[in-house]
Amino acid sequence: MVNQHQWFVDFLVNCYNAIALPVTIAYAFERSPVLLRVCVVAPILAFVGFCFVPAVGPAHAFSGFPWGTPALLSAPEPTPRNCFPSMHLGWALLVALNVRATWLRVAAWIFVGITAIVTVGMGEHYYVDLIASVPLCFAVQWLVEAHRGKLRVATAPPDACVQDGI
Repeated sequence: MVNQHQWFVDFLVNCYNAIALPVTIAYAFERSPVLLRVCVVAPILAFVGFCFVPAVGPAHAFSGFPWGTPALLSAPEPTPRNCFPSMHLGWALLVALNVRATWLRVAAWIFVGITAIVTVGMGEHYYVDLIASVPLCFAVQWLVEAHRGKLRVATAPPDACVQDGI
């Protein structure tokens, strides 16, 4: 049904590929150090999942997805095996959890919903990948919040730059 409307397919593909845009917009408007930290820590922890569950989405594992006969490919095309957990949904969820402006929060939660639909609808992820990314995001959020004072980036005070002629 989705594949019958090219404009909708294009919209979904653009939403899937635009994951960096909401992160960038949220950080540009709010300058949240917590948002920046969770967006760095989450993929590091997700990499563990990628190593333990080296999976590809159904679009890459089954021939003729979504309408063809669900025959498992004997040798899936060369694609990264980073399906579990879904970091597309993870980053969208982390943005939604960390923005404070009302309009930005509403837009972020809408993007979370679109991302969840797109990742499964395009065959990039299974439902279990999305389900696994939710506790990962909450764990990362808790970890960063709990160690907020300990995870500071060392920076020179503003006076040091002036004194050094920078």
